[in-house]
Amino acid sequence: MKTIQNRDVLQRAAVSMAVCAVWLAAVPAVPSTFPVLNTQDAGENSLRWAIEQANTNAGPDEVTFAIPRTDPGFNGTVWTIKPLSPLPVLSDGGTTVDGLYQTAIDDANPDGPEIFIDGRNAGASASGLTVQSADNTVSGLTISGFDISGIQILSENSDRNRVSGCYLGTDPAGETAIPNRVGVLIGNDADENTIGVMSGSFINKNVISGNSQYGVEIYGARDNSVFFNFIGTDRSGTSGLGNGWCGVWISGGSRNNTVGSGSPCSNVISGNG
Repeated sequence: MKTIQNRDVLQRAAVSMAVCAVWLAAVPAVPSTFPVLNTQDAGENSLRWAIEQANTNAGPDEVTFAIPRTDPGFNGTVWTIKPLSPLPVLSDGGTTVDGLYQTAIDDANPDGPEIFIDGRNAGASASGLTVQSADNTVSGLTISGFDISGIQILSENSDRNRVSGCYLGTDPAGETAIPNRVGVLIGNDADENTIGVMSGSFINKNVISGNSQYGVEIYGARDNSVFFNFIGTDRSGTSGLGNGWCGVWISGGSRNNTVGSGSPCSNVISGNG
């Protein structure tokens, strides 16, 4: 009789543990936050450090910006980060790089993003942010002056990423070209990524202009979307600031990609070479 009772207790415990495991699996993971608190190229609380921390921390992460006005990289309007070499690849997945966090706490730039990642000292073959994982979001940054791309999404694992509210190839005012070669580069079977948003305010629009070759280049990739962007214009969408070759270039066997889809998803693509 005692053996039967013990077996019953063990069975009930196993059922309870299984129910708890299911409940825990259903609770979304809380993102870990790694704040950028200075404009230094390296060291604790730099952008490079924050990306490295996100890569080594499993699960969703947030890279936020809360840089004080006393930082030497602040010019009264924007905080400028000048990488001296390529930044780490976003490799873990589920990371949000949120420049709009700085905007929310100190909206110093009335014309665009508060954070400027200036690639003119990053060296040959450097890109601003390179994404080689899935489900990342990049928002609210100016990324310009890089030898290759402002943002490149490049691997078969780089699916369902989103870029919004960024200036790519311009100054932080969205008026003058500081070219990358390509604003956004998607390739090598990177699928289902979204450049822009389905709808929203001007703060969510990308300005992808002033790049020396393409605004957006997609090759060997499928089911990507380019929505609600200014491509080849200034931030207002009314004056030309063209990309040197094409606004959007799709090649290399790419298929099922969508560029605009009527209001409110339409782009302004104008003034390109």
